[in-house]
Parts: sequence; C-alpha cells; structure tokens
Amino acid sequence: MTVVIIIVTVLTVAWWAWRLHVKATRSDRCLKLLLDALRNGDTSVKFPETGSRARANAMLNEIRDIVASTAADTAAREKYYEVILDRIDTGVVVVDERGHVYRHNPAALRLLGLGVLTHVSQIARSDQNLAHVMTGAATGRDYTVKTDNSGMILAVRGTDVSLKGKPLRIFTFSEVGRAVERAEVETWQRLTRVLTHEIMNSVAPITSLSAILADEDDPASVTEGLDVIRSTGEGLMRFVTDYRSLSSPPPLQLKPLPLSRLVRMAVASSRGGCETEIIDNGDVQVMADEGMTVRALANIINNAAEAGASRVTVTTCVEDGCGVVFIANDGPAIPADRIEQIFTPFYSTRRNGSGIGLSLARQIITASGGSLTLHSPSPVTFKAVL
Repeated sequence: MTVVIIIVTVLTVAWWAWRLHVKATRSDRCLKLLLDALRNGDTSVKFPETGSRARANAMLNEIRDIVASTAADTAAREKYYEVILDRIDTGVVVVDERGHVYRHNPAALRLLGLGVLTHVSQIARSDQNLAHVMTGAATGRDYTVKTDNSGMILAVRGTDVSLKGKPLRIFTFSEVGRAVERAEVETWQRLTRVLTHEIMNSVAPITSLSAILADEDDPASVTEGLDVIRSTGEGLMRFVTDYRSLSSPPPLQLKPLPLSRLVRMAVASSRGGCETEIIDNGDVQVMADEGMTVRALANIINNAAEAGASRVTVTTCVEDGCGVVFIANDGPAIPADRIEQIFTPFYSTRRNGSGIGLSLARQIITASGGSLTLHSPSPVTFKAVL
C-alpha cells in the first residue's frame, strides 16, 4: 500500500512538473514571439485572451499596446521636427565619422550651393574654405567663413552628438551678411530719425526768429532774439561735436592691462552723483586702450547717475578667459519698448541728454574686440566683455 502511495505521489509530482514545464515553455515561446515582432517593428501581433493563458496573454497584449503607442508618438515627434527643420532658414547637416551625410535640410543645400549632398567631399570640391572649417572645427565653437562659390558669409558651428552609440556631428550654417545688412539699415533709419529731429528742433526757431527780427525795431527785442539764436546755435554746435566724436573716434592703442585697474580708474573718473561699489571676483589682463576704455566704463556709470540711480555696483569676473564687468544700478527699470533703442546714437529719454554715452561706450568696447550688452532691464545691469 505504501509503495502504491509513493508511486502515485511521484507520478502526480511528475505530472505537475510537466504541466509547469509546458506552461513555462509556452510562456517563453509567446514572449519570444512578442520580442521578435517588436524588434522588427511589428505591433500587429496579438495573443488570444481566452483559456488558461488569458491573463498572461492580456499582459503581453498590453505591453504591445504600450510599445505601439510609444512608437507612434516618437514617429509623430520626428515628423514634427522634420517639418520645422525643412522650414527654417538655418542650414543643418548631420554627418557621421566617415563624412557620410546622415541628414540635411533644404536651407543647407541653398546656402552651400549644392543640389545633392551625400558626403562632405562634395563640399570640398566646391568650397575649400568651408570644407577646411568643417573638418577642423572644434565642437561648440562658432566660425565665420566666406564661401568661394557665392561670396556669402556663413556662421558655422559643429556639435558632436551620439545616436544609438554612433558618433555624429551636427553642422549649422547661418547667413551672416543679410542679417548684418538688415541691422545696419534699421540702425541708419533710427539714426536718421534722431538726426532729423535734433536738427529741425534747432533750425526751426532760428529760421522763425530771423524772419521776426528782420521787421523788429525794438533793440531789446532784437537783443533777446539774438540771444535765443546764439543759444540754439551753440546747442546745435554741441550736437555736431558729439556726432563727430561718435562718427570719427580716435584710433585705439590696444595693450594688455589689468581689468581691476581700468575699473578703478573708470569709477574715479566718473562724474559721481551716486554711491559706487566695486566687487572684484578675480583679475585678468585684457587687451584695451586705457583712456578710451576708462571713458567707456565711466560713461555707463555716468548714464546710471543721470538716469536717477543712487547706487552703482561694478562687479568684475572672468568668463572663458575674458574679463567681464557687470555695471548694475538701482535706478528706474528700462521699459520694454525702449530696450532696443538705448544704444541708438543720440537717443535719450532725458530732456538734456546727449544720447551718445552708451553708443560711444559700445563703439569703444566693440572696437577693442569685446562687447557691451544690456544684461538686465531691472535692475538695470550692463555687461561689458573685454
């Protein structure tokens, strides 16, 4: 009897083991089938949700649905980005490590003057300068190239990325010439409006007073009228003198100078009127013309005082090997509609302002190889890079 029980127990255990093996094998087979299908991009596979495997198959179908939804969302995003890429004016070319073109947009073909682009060697055949920059460009840096075939000036930048473990480099091409031309036209239009306004304001009273004085017999009235003409003429002469200093600045004598020294001299030479604090976060040698750079920085400080600031903070630091000066003040914020005009020559929001302080400061710093920008309209902060 005992032997029979043992035999039955063994057979039962063996049967259940076989059943579990069959189920495991079937589960492995279904899972492998699903993985193979998804690996090949096939999301149409579906498992019957009936019988003993209803629950397991339902979960496999749910996995398939999630993957299918993710794939559809990814495809929609790729299409969206592709449409944007094809519509922008910036040329984009993606190449692999062997120079094969992985992707490009129509703007790239237009800027490069090519009908078809499959390898960077095609660029070399038509433009050696551009090809040289592309092959030797350091990632993340901007380069300016004048093309051989069209004479266009292009801003080029290369950025290294990795896609599925494959190293790629993305090149972007922007036409600099037209943007500069548009900016120059807009600047001259603004300058012309300001010049016309200033000259008309000065000439109009001179003309009208001259006509009145021609028929005036009272000596006192004549004297008063002549004083007005003289005062107006002097104002016009000051305007012309300011214009001459802006349009014909003296040549710069650049030499390496300590930034902290330039800042201290600028603060000392400013006209005052408000409390000034210097925060030095690291000194650096910069290429600058001492007198003109001090004048430029002092102009920014003076501009703050004239705008109503009671306190100016001048902070120096080093960024990417360049000397940087932040000049912040607690004066009134610059309105959004005036931000683009603050560097326009002769534009001033003050009644007696000359409108050349910031313009001349930017001209000096730019001519020295640096830049002057409005870092923040509130609190008003200017950033000078030397």
